[in-house]
Amino acid sequence: MKKILAFLLAFSLVFGMAACSSGPKPEDTVKRFFDAMKTYDFETMQSCVDGEFDPEEMISTEEDDPTGLYDYLKGNAANITYKTGTVEISENTAKVPVSVEYTDASAVISQTFADYFTALFDMLFSDASEEEVNQVLTDALQKAIAENETGTATKELTLDMVLVGEEWKLKEMPEDEVADILTSNMLTALESLEDLFSSDDFDWGGEDPVEYEISDYVVFDNETAAMTIQRGGCDEWGNISFDVLCENKTDKKLTFAADSLVVNGWSVGGYLGAEVEAGESEVGTLDIWASDMKNIGLENPDQVVMNFRLYDEEGWMDDTYLMNEIYTIYPTGLTEDQIVVPERRTGENEVTVVDNDIFTFVILEGETDETWGSFEIHAYVENKSDKPLYISWEDVTVNGKEVDPYFSVTIPAGERTVSEMMFGVNDLQDNGIETVEEIAFTLKAMDDDAWEELYSEACTYQP
Repeated sequence: MKKILAFLLAFSLVFGMAACSSGPKPEDTVKRFFDAMKTYDFETMQSCVDGEFDPEEMISTEEDDPTGLYDYLKGNAANITYKTGTVEISENTAKVPVSVEYTDASAVISQTFADYFTALFDMLFSDASEEEVNQVLTDALQKAIAENETGTATKELTLDMVLVGEEWKLKEMPEDEVADILTSNMLTALESLEDLFSSDDFDWGGEDPVEYEISDYVVFDNETAAMTIQRGGCDEWGNISFDVLCENKTDKKLTFAADSLVVNGWSVGGYLGAEVEAGESEVGTLDIWASDMKNIGLENPDQVVMNFRLYDEEGWMDDTYLMNEIYTIYPTGLTEDQIVVPERRTGENEVTVVDNDIFTFVILEGETDETWGSFEIHAYVENKSDKPLYISWEDVTVNGKEVDPYFSVTIPAGERTVSEMMFGVNDLQDNGIETVEEIAFTLKAMDDDAWEELYSEACTYQP
């Protein structure tokens, strides 16, 4: 009997020691982590992780978020459920399988941000306030919630853990998966939107892109260099560009440059600039400013005349060009006889500011843009001289207040253009200007080559 009692006593001591020394379990940390996730307790989530992990980077922690997005996602997180599988422990490391079920709001989020981003494009130049931008997101979210049902999603995770002192910690967190669980699949939804916006099939709301007929057209090819227009086109926003193959046949680094563009008889902004290493070729881009085309009333660049210059780094400061030539291309396939040169646009109340032997400057119209609230002026400018002109406004005031549109335009000799200047709505509001009554400015014309002043006169314009 004594032997049996001794055995039972020894067994109870061993069992008691085992029970007392059971210590923390990996599952305890996992439970603490996911319970904290359900309440957006980011501090506790961080305390469960060994190493760098910042849940606040996944989502704003501002509980007073005016858009309502934070509260929506936090409300969804309360529905997270999880269960752990069989834990594998090896000395100071462990693997814990976890099955997590959570709200899938990807349809809501995708529609919200698609509508939001589209609205932002419309507001791009509106100087909208932060409150107005937030309201757009709020409205988009509420509309998406009303129109879409949420579902549930499941993620199967295997969490790596390490024993740090006497506490198990998570390590090497699967951050993308955790972010999706925390935000109702927002990460996945935004990645889908990124793929959509970058797709060639996405409709940005502009016109259909146009591909011009020009293809592999050799502009010049000599012993020094060669330039070939590979292709050209207009995207849905009206931006016009050409892929230009620039070939350097010398043993020096060369710069290919083209500007002073004249399209269908009108001067427009645009530029090609490509640096090409010795003996190599590069594809550069010749751009034509869509805004200038629109102001003039041009749809397609049927004829493009460009001033092309080729120089090396040593000759740049001295204007020592290896080439300085005028070239003409016909991107759309029309011939010189078929090109239509638009007539100058007129304004109902246009004002001729200057008309002399050097240049003509006519304000066609000045009006407030009803959408953006800015005040815009369109002007016809003609260079009557045999020199390239740089024309600018300086010392500008509106209703006696200093408000500068930073206007300047460069026009080749004998050419003309329609240009615009804009007084931003914020500048006007900051100066208490509700109605533009008088604009005072100094109109200057400079020889763009010699940088010599040819004209300077104080002027006023009353819209």
